[in-house]
Amino acid sequence: SLVASRRVTATTAAPAIIAGVLVRKKIYPEEIAALIIDLCQRGYLLIIKRSGQYYLVRRKPADHLLQPWERQIVDELLPEIAAKPGEPAPRQLGNQALYSPKVRSAFNAIYQIVTDQGYFTENPHQTRIKYKLFALFLYFSSAAGMIWLAISAGSPYLILPLAGTIIVSQLIIKTSPRLAHYSARGIVERQQWLAVANFLAVAKPLPFEMSRNHTFEKYLQYAVALDQTLPWAKRFDYSSITILKPDWFVAYEESSTVEFAKEITAFVKEISDGVTKILISRPACRA
Repeated sequence: SLVASRRVTATTAAPAIIAGVLVRKKIYPEEIAALIIDLCQRGYLLIIKRSGQYYLVRRKPADHLLQPWERQIVDELLPEIAAKPGEPAPRQLGNQALYSPKVRSAFNAIYQIVTDQGYFTENPHQTRIKYKLFALFLYFSSAAGMIWLAISAGSPYLILPLAGTIIVSQLIIKTSPRLAHYSARGIVERQQWLAVANFLAVAKPLPFEMSRNHTFEKYLQYAVALDQTLPWAKRFDYSSITILKPDWFVAYEESSTVEFAKEITAFVKEISDGVTKILISRPACRA
């Protein structure tokens, strides 16, 4: 409805990465992709797809319009613009600069931002680390106990509680991102963003007032952060509206709205694959 669309317009004033962290308590690949898209829309970056790979190109220097943590990410991702005019120096998305310590430090600043805004009772990143450290302590203590039983012929009745403790520690590690607690304000704000996600995903044509003026691109970063990219694109198909591919995404091929959304989904997946590779090679480097 028109009322719902106006509510969405009022809600989507904050950056999409903030919305994603507020809803899901953690920076996932979708939030990283949403931030990159936001920077593209604001003219700082360009995404190029070439031979099935995605590259980033810097379009202009980071300036005062960016937050400090945004400038840090842009400068770390792409230290220079181009050696010569008309000769951009694209950087493959999978490059480890996306997951460098400085970039992770900038991402961690986002957790403090949502905490300072009163959405959580405690920094969700620090909460997750605290529970993980506790779980690792339980895990290694129990593992040491199992080894001691094996070499000392201790009571076999201790095997069951030690094994149970190992299982519990693994469950704590797995669920640690969800253990952060919302404040009263955070609960209200999260519900508003979930309402935005529902609006983006509803299987109905868009109101006529929202079907023009770059509406798809305007809400794309939020659709990505809230994991509603394809449903958002399908709303334009329901409305029989064809969008123009934005100038910050260069793929050298024609595509429909849904096909473009699939390109963005593939872009998110490449970020996810890159995160996975980094975590496998360096387990301590978790965003």
